[in-house]
Amino acid sequence: MNVIALDIGGTKISGAVITSSGEMIEFRQSPTEPIKGAEYIINSVFNIIDDLISNGYDYKGIGIASAGRINVEEGSVFYATPNLPGWTGLNLRNIFEDKYRVPVIIENDVNAAAIGESWLGAARELKSFVCITLGTGVGGAFVADGKVWRGNKWSGAELGHMILRAGGRPCNCGLSGCVEQYVSGTAIYNRYNEISTDKVKSAAEVFNLFKQGIPNAVRVIEEFKQDMVYTLLSLNNVFDPQGYVIGGGLLGAKDCWWDDVVRGVNEYKSTIILPAKLGNRAGLAGASKMILDYIL
Repeated sequence: MNVIALDIGGTKISGAVITSSGEMIEFRQSPTEPIKGAEYIINSVFNIIDDLISNGYDYKGIGIASAGRINVEEGSVFYATPNLPGWTGLNLRNIFEDKYRVPVIIENDVNAAAIGESWLGAARELKSFVCITLGTGVGGAFVADGKVWRGNKWSGAELGHMILRAGGRPCNCGLSGCVEQYVSGTAIYNRYNEISTDKVKSAAEVFNLFKQGIPNAVRVIEEFKQDMVYTLLSLNNVFDPQGYVIGGGLLGAKDCWWDDVVRGVNEYKSTIILPAKLGNRAGLAGASKMILDYIL
């Protein structure tokens, strides 16, 4: 049995035909271009689906991982940041079921990534784990007994918006001192630019400078590592999971920080910390698993 899986993020839209065993047999991708609005994004997703099914694949349902807080029961977007203008309030399930006449399931993108890692990736042996994605921002998901904990209003495990430092850096969520303002890719290059006369445009540049031993880059990455340790220790006290799965774009520079973070956490409590295995296709895997479970 085949299903269509989509992953809609603020930067790109990915789509695939995936079998019931998790094999990806076709893959497509296009830029999101959110500035063009929600209708443009939806039409872009339509184009990806139409392209995938034009090859004659039979499919029984569509699973969609989307940025934003998703009401899974309704298939609607409970809340999305201005990064996806016009997305809040959309009933994506109705939109896609009306067009394609197959069952549709919608899930938050990080929750979907956690489901994907649990099914096919790093978390296959864990019954409870916290999934953290470190990229432009910080995403989180908590899985217990094989089920995602979504919270009362679909906002569970918004780990990027825990307070790490009271009264700290202002966050676009309206609070100050959030985790996202200290351990995201954006936080890394903003911090470097704050203390340096030479400016950078990405965390990757800071990591490259760190490898060269540039003092300000070393300072920023050392701060990042310590903040990651504090974050994981706090999460241990909140969730007490079997382990953690950490993914996202910053994993590409794990040689600069991973070992020190794991060591720092384990000095206080023995903790399983695993790198995500599925990369940027974890959301597709999770979306396909959800729709497969729904229709089988």
